[in-house]
Amino acid sequence: MDTVTGLEVAIVGMAARVPGANSLGEYWDNLLAGKDILEMQKQCYPQQRGNLGGVLDNVHGFDASFFDIAAREACLMDPQLRHSLEISWQALEDAGVINQRSDVPIGVYAGAPTSAYLTHGVSNKDRLDSAIEIDELIHHNAQELFASKLAYQLGLNGPALSLTTGCSTSFVLLHYACLALNGGDCEAALVVASRIGYPHYEGYASTPGGPLSPDGICRPFAEQATGMVPGSGSLAVVLKRYEDALADGDRIYSVIRGSALNNDGRDKLGYAAPSVNGQANVAVAAMLNADVEASEIAYVEAHGTGTKLGDGIELRALQQAYMPAVGSQTITIGSVKGNIGHLDAASGLASLVKVSLMLHHRTLLPMINCEEPLAQLTSPESPFCIQREATSWPESKPLIAGLNIFGIGGTNGHVVLQSHESAPLRVSNAQKQVLFISGKDPQAVLRNRDELCAWLKSNPRYNANQLSWTLYNCKVAMPYRAIMSISSNNDVQVLKTINKKDVIKADGEQIVSIRTLSQTEIVAWQHLVERDEALSLLFKKHLSVLSPQLATLCSSQSLSHELRIKLDESVQLTTQFNHAVWLSLLSRLSQLGIKFSKLHASGALFITIAQWVGLLTPTQALSLLKQHTISDVAQLPASCSTSLFYNGSNDVITANDWQTNTFWQTLFGKEPEDPLAKFEQCPLCIKTDISLIVGELWQHGFCFDSERYFRQRFAPMSIPGYAFSKTSYKLPLHKHQSTQWLQQLWLKSDAEPQENQQIIVLMPKGKAARKMRSCFDPADKAVWYVHTASKFEAENDNTFFADLTQIEHLNSIEQHVKTCVKSSITWVDARLNLFESKPEGLINMMLDYGLRDSWQILDKYLKKRAEQWELLYITQSHLSWKTSNQLGHCILDYVTAQYQDLSLDAPPHTLLCELEKVNVKRQAAPISSSVLTHVSKSKARQFKIMHKQLFRLSHTRSNLIGNTNIRFSKISLLGIERPNGVTVASELPALCDQIVVILPFGFPEKQSWSQWLQAHVENNLYSQIILLFDRWHQEGIEFTWHIRKHKQALYKCSKLLGSDMCINLITTESGISQPENLLEQQALNEEFTQLLSKLAQCTPLLSAMVLLQGPCTASLTNSAQWWHRGLDQYTFASAVFANHELNVQALSEYLSVLSQPVHQLLIDEALLSEGLSNKLSEQSLQQEQQGYAARPALDIPYEAPKTTLEQQVTQVWQSYFYLSQIGRNDDFFMLHGHSLLALKIINRINDMFATKLTLQNILERPSIAKLSKLVLAHTSAKSDGVTS
Repeated sequence: MDTVTGLEVAIVGMAARVPGANSLGEYWDNLLAGKDILEMQKQCYPQQRGNLGGVLDNVHGFDASFFDIAAREACLMDPQLRHSLEISWQALEDAGVINQRSDVPIGVYAGAPTSAYLTHGVSNKDRLDSAIEIDELIHHNAQELFASKLAYQLGLNGPALSLTTGCSTSFVLLHYACLALNGGDCEAALVVASRIGYPHYEGYASTPGGPLSPDGICRPFAEQATGMVPGSGSLAVVLKRYEDALADGDRIYSVIRGSALNNDGRDKLGYAAPSVNGQANVAVAAMLNADVEASEIAYVEAHGTGTKLGDGIELRALQQAYMPAVGSQTITIGSVKGNIGHLDAASGLASLVKVSLMLHHRTLLPMINCEEPLAQLTSPESPFCIQREATSWPESKPLIAGLNIFGIGGTNGHVVLQSHESAPLRVSNAQKQVLFISGKDPQAVLRNRDELCAWLKSNPRYNANQLSWTLYNCKVAMPYRAIMSISSNNDVQVLKTINKKDVIKADGEQIVSIRTLSQTEIVAWQHLVERDEALSLLFKKHLSVLSPQLATLCSSQSLSHELRIKLDESVQLTTQFNHAVWLSLLSRLSQLGIKFSKLHASGALFITIAQWVGLLTPTQALSLLKQHTISDVAQLPASCSTSLFYNGSNDVITANDWQTNTFWQTLFGKEPEDPLAKFEQCPLCIKTDISLIVGELWQHGFCFDSERYFRQRFAPMSIPGYAFSKTSYKLPLHKHQSTQWLQQLWLKSDAEPQENQQIIVLMPKGKAARKMRSCFDPADKAVWYVHTASKFEAENDNTFFADLTQIEHLNSIEQHVKTCVKSSITWVDARLNLFESKPEGLINMMLDYGLRDSWQILDKYLKKRAEQWELLYITQSHLSWKTSNQLGHCILDYVTAQYQDLSLDAPPHTLLCELEKVNVKRQAAPISSSVLTHVSKSKARQFKIMHKQLFRLSHTRSNLIGNTNIRFSKISLLGIERPNGVTVASELPALCDQIVVILPFGFPEKQSWSQWLQAHVENNLYSQIILLFDRWHQEGIEFTWHIRKHKQALYKCSKLLGSDMCINLITTESGISQPENLLEQQALNEEFTQLLSKLAQCTPLLSAMVLLQGPCTASLTNSAQWWHRGLDQYTFASAVFANHELNVQALSEYLSVLSQPVHQLLIDEALLSEGLSNKLSEQSLQQEQQGYAARPALDIPYEAPKTTLEQQVTQVWQSYFYLSQIGRNDDFFMLHGHSLLALKIINRINDMFATKLTLQNILERPSIAKLSKLVLAHTSAKSDGVTS
């Protein structure tokens, strides 16, 4: 600029996240190409037709852990604030002030419209998680706290101002930020604005005559304009006083020459209407403040919303302000809203960033969607013209631009911008430079690597020195780090090779170790000395003091050859040479500002570090190296500022060591082979370039002085900002009329010591009775055995004979037992145990109406006392028993869930016992009266004994989170002939790319389909399938089919290979009345299991969907078969237990649940006919995990809760942290907990357990394990009558 008044403000940093662009570079590329992002996004969301508006990619994505924000807080936080946080960080990086936050007062000027996220939450308050209070939601979405929250999270200590003035919000913030800079309130200012509509992807509704465009296209200043299109986005700019920016050597995008604000008052048609005079006056005032004539302005970025009324008034106002001093058609006019829509409060920054980039790149951008401009714009008197395509800024036009904006209510603004002339740096890539890449976790390092690779590829003419300087000075050095040496764009491919193994966690407290140089390192040292003049001078200086012979050798051109010969011949020369090398290198690194707090050496090299830290003088060190002795050793310093270590010892060397001759003499003994094996250390390695040594030290956590290392200050480069992770955070809303998914688990059940009941066992017939008797301990006198007979009879060895269909006989048994033992009684039916490997006997037993009648009599007999009986079934693990075992599983499940079909008033407890073999001669006795007593008193319904351990069936809320946008590559459908099969199949094309249908036995071949349709009615099942296939063929859907054949297993079908989703529609009979159907179902289950196992070998992330119309889950409960050894977890199969009725709407929900394949047996809560207990229902509500985030990466490994109490406390933590998994030893504060959250958790725990814990308790015991111990102590003390 020719003249500087001292009031100019420079834009030194920018960041943008707008429709179609997640970065500043993408934003510029889209504008340069003249892309209509609104039209392009309509193609991505065709279901919204023309009313989508400008949307952001992954609007719910947020890196909460980066800002140390708890998952719960992130879910409640306004997305406008989330995106503003990330954009602000990137803008501060771009400005190069991110590392000056604590030293320089940086002001925050932030604004956003009323939170649509809050409105959405309040309007759905009945669906909010029970742990959320509306006041808490309001707090996290309060716009008056917008700036102060940004200042807190970013650590900025300048002024923090939040305000809103409608569409002109961001410009008003910019104006006041400039005033604050010139008034001395801050040295830099962050201006950030955001507008994000919510629900984000549901589009908008337009009304006839309203301001919104009905076709979703924005046409600024066009005759065909139909209205504005709302858009979402977040933008931020960083400002400095122009003189300060020049002094700091900043990269300057543009300079704000002057700005002005005003309000229309009542000079307009109505409150919402704009004013010609108001806008014209503010433009004139801005040019006056900028000391710029209208004739000097070459471009005006208008508000240009695409409404005829607003655009017409704005154009008249601009013509009124510019026309007197400007000729016809000399000023280019434009509006960014045609590209991205109207960003409301952020629209001013969207325009400001666009104009700044135009001035920075000296390029005029086209204004799109204005094929036929307004007549007043094209009139000969108009000073404005339309730019149709991107061109270089004409040399004849000054690089000055105006920016106009106004907001509803009449707050108008205008700003004048000018370019900053700066000499471009030449491309200098001859010398290698180190790229410094870091992140908060290893994955973040790789994301930053990818972003940098993409930038290097699109910007081949970069200055390597400037790039290295920017990465070191303009990025925060984070815990996980990687480096790469680069000198040309060809090295980009090498940069891509960085992987997790190359990422190191920095630790500045590590011990730096030096060691004797190898032959290879001697050669590397020669190259290093040749390339670094300062290091060469230091080396020569130390050599001249140590050994003239070495000084002569090292000055030779053939250093590597002659020196190696001499060093091999003389141990003393080797010691002296290493001493000089390390002393020189440590001194050179010190010159670069690297400080070492801990040093280690072995043998004589300890003398080197002792001299370098000042413990020894050069004369004393030389004496030790040559004579192995030192005079006046007791006079050595009594302390040292650097901790010294020797020969791998963990003990710090002190004056008690170095003030004795004995210690120094031991230095020349034999060095240990691996002196550093005992502790962590950072070996200082010789490299061929000093930058590589410095880079490795930085990677381990050491800092260096930028000015000394780079020897000049560069302007920051416009490189990609930090690559944040995109974890999805949403309001935890319960879905209306959605399926409540429960996970079925077998949990270990420890029998508590209690008084045993008398157990009456109903025995099977024949030889099976003898085998059953062997399963009980004969010494257990609490067990009584009842055999079926027509007459009642009691024997002396706890044995009865009775007719179990007679209530009188049941009563006689109980009376006899009570006369012998005064105790309560439990009835156990073991008559299903025939101990046969073939299933026919078991099926016939279930069809025995006498058995069913006896169950009804027993149920009626016990109903008077509100007691339940138990159903016992014993299986054997031998392969020949497989079918019979599965059938037994099925029967127990059936009796439990479908007891009403058996005319029972309540379901019995079921107990399944798995044995290797039932041996009559060797008493196995796996079942005891104590176990049966525990079963009878438990609230759980089903139990099983495996490996002598008792397990109970439990149902808990599933942690799986649905993904409504899931799309599978290939889906295989088995059971299309089953109920709902055609309905399910008809929905699959919308969910996958390829379909494979397994057709039933006997389905007609393709060549006979036409004849089949002619011979059968249209609603015939096979006809429906054929017609469906014909429709798919006409629509071009990719599908194939396979007709099942006898003696051909499913897993041998090659067409099924590659499937990443299997759907199996299995039907269960309403009653077990057709044994052939039940056996067929078991065979189908077995085939399906084999198929999944086969597919899982090819597709590790396989999902399996099993839609059951009944309760039989026997073949699905054995999760051991789904263990994936390569991934070391259950990750490739899921089974869903669906309700009796399946409708089309439910199908997408069922599939979305499986979008994250994990082996879980999910059960529709509606199938549990008796429902859950009140306690379990309460826990299920607390554990509703829609929107819950994954456990963050912690240094502490995950350990599951061990006790029931710990599980209950964990559920409380989960409900407030919104984490799907929390370990018993996870630290409260490492999970981003704070005092307000701690108080909520304590209050919930006190309500649950009637304790009186305080906030201090959780602060002192910040883990589930420790807190649970305290809860247990309080509850125990209360039960003992102790008060605290």
